[in-house]
Amino acid sequence: MIGRGCCLLLLPAALMGATPQDPQTTDESFPFVRTVSGDLRIWRGGAAASTLLKEERVPPSARLGTSQGEHASFSTEGETLISLKGVRVGRDKGIGIERRDKKLLFKLWDGKIAVDAYEADVIVETPHGLVEGAKVCLLVEADPNGMTVVSIDGELTLSNSLGSVKIKAGEKSAVPKGKPPVEATRADMLRETRRFEMVRNLVRNPGFEDELKYWEAGNDNNKNFAVIDTKLAAWGRRCARLQISSRALGARPEWLPFRQPVKLEKGKRYLARAYLRTETTLGQIQPVLALEPDGAKSMESWFSREVSCENKWKRAQMIFIAQDTLYNIRISSNTSEEVEGVILADEFYLGELDAGAPPK
Repeated sequence: MIGRGCCLLLLPAALMGATPQDPQTTDESFPFVRTVSGDLRIWRGGAAASTLLKEERVPPSARLGTSQGEHASFSTEGETLISLKGVRVGRDKGIGIERRDKKLLFKLWDGKIAVDAYEADVIVETPHGLVEGAKVCLLVEADPNGMTVVSIDGELTLSNSLGSVKIKAGEKSAVPKGKPPVEATRADMLRETRRFEMVRNLVRNPGFEDELKYWEAGNDNNKNFAVIDTKLAAWGRRCARLQISSRALGARPEWLPFRQPVKLEKGKRYLARAYLRTETTLGQIQPVLALEPDGAKSMESWFSREVSCENKWKRAQMIFIAQDTLYNIRISSNTSEEVEGVILADEFYLGELDAGAPPK
């Protein structure tokens, strides 16, 4: 662990592995990094950092960040997306990245990062402690006085040489300098996540705080198909509640009348995400987050991700390459022949993953 020991102090650069490195490497044992947004810079040793303009393999001795702590984000293996703020790049500062026991390890000295790991197991080290989890979404903030951790999705373990705590989704914990981790408490998820907007969200009213504005939510035959729920929101005050009934919608309802049109750029990569939950009284419901090309006559051209989430909020997420320009982001379902229940949906996100770094 970074600074593991009784004092939990920032270590000198020599102990952090900050040694000069060749300008670039193709060593496949190193994780790849691809800029998503902002002027992401890489320090490889020497006096200055340079802008990372393309996908590169990054050695453990390299550091990632921005020149003045501006917002930036990058992707790496396992559909993992990292957003950073207040992370200046240079000798013994920035973010280090490496593999450790088949896990992705991120070393953070000072600043804030959000790690959204849909397929990978991750570890984040700071001078005050270590947090780890499998296929999680988390926020970490570190400075010389300590660190804080928020779990957006998944269970985390936060530890240092003085103790450890478990952090469940929707909770936060902290490690004051020189002390053990404190017990986890509930976090204001809407406030915490809005601090880490990775790239511009193409979905309007993604958390239904403006009721159903911008969403097509029902039709002439099912005007009350979608309503606002104020009791079971994943984050914030509201979520959408979709009434799923084979009596009202027909046997095995799949084409649910709930969607929002979005414009994408053909050939570019995008991240789509939503939080879903089901409550079933008859049969089975498997909700599906989908991107449907406008005017599609079958589901063969859809991008979709199914999730099991009975009586609990689960994240549905996918990365895809747009094959057209006009899509609908929507919720569909895979159900039994006869079904009665609801799908709850909250906090949609759709963002481009090919924004790249701005020119110098």
